[in-house]
Order: sequence, then C-alpha cells, then structure tokens
Amino acid sequence: MVELVQEDFESVNSQIFEDWGLMFVEHLENPSEEFPSDAPVYQSVIKFSGEHSGHYHIFCREDFMEALAQNVLGELDGCTPEEQRDALQEMANVVCGNLLTKLFGEDHVYELRPPEVTETNIVSLNTALEATHCAFMADDCPVVVSLQLEG
Repeated sequence: MVELVQEDFESVNSQIFEDWGLMFVEHLENPSEEFPSDAPVYQSVIKFSGEHSGHYHIFCREDFMEALAQNVLGELDGCTPEEQRDALQEMANVVCGNLLTKLFGEDHVYELRPPEVTETNIVSLNTALEATHCAFMADDCPVVVSLQLEG
C-alpha cells in the first residue's frame, strides 16, 4: 500500500501544480542540493483532522512563490510578498483537499485548518524528506511536498 500511496501522492501533487498552478513540473532527484543551507526556505503547512490526521507541507524558495503568484494572478510585473504567501497557502489548500480525497475516498470528511506560511531552514526540509514526500522542479524552481500522518 505504501507504493500505491506514494504513486497517488506524486500524481495529485504534479497534477495540481500543473493544472491549478499553471507550472511545468518535472521530477527532482536530489532536492536538498537545490536548497542552499544559507538561503531561506519557505514552507506552507496545512493541518487536517478526521478519520486520518496529520499535515501537508510545501517547501520552496522565494522564486517559486513569485512564479506561482504570477501564474495564479496573471501578473507579469511581479507580486507583493503578501500575494506570494497567499498563492502558496491556496496551493497547499487545493492540493491537500484533493490529496485526502484521492488517498482516502470521498466518503470521509476532514477539517482543514487554514494554511500557514513561515520562513524556515534546511533542517526542516531534511526532516520532511524522511516522511512521504516528492520533489519537483516547477517552472525551474525546486519544490518539496510532504505528507505526515499521525498515528
């Protein structure tokens, strides 16, 4: 079942990044190499509870947030930091909702807490790499997504 979950996890993430985020997505083999230890790493976290509880994370650099916000808002001249954070939060919300439905079925109801965006570091990213995760280059920007189930 772990393989099936991983396959579904990767499929849902890449589909939402492509369809909703309007990004070209390709698999990234060694994500930690794309995140310099001295550069900020941003994460959007959405917690969920229901039959299964846990959290979904998106880890990225600022260039990803900028590209995502420009795509979603149709802006060519750049977006404000607030617009970038809003776009990343909404991406987490859309992916998490679709992911829970794909993994556990439409018959289950989940409470999704509002996503939060924070600046973190490479240590948090490396911890996420120990959970169910996948990594992409999305419009030439590295992104790592992870799912951690409780219990």
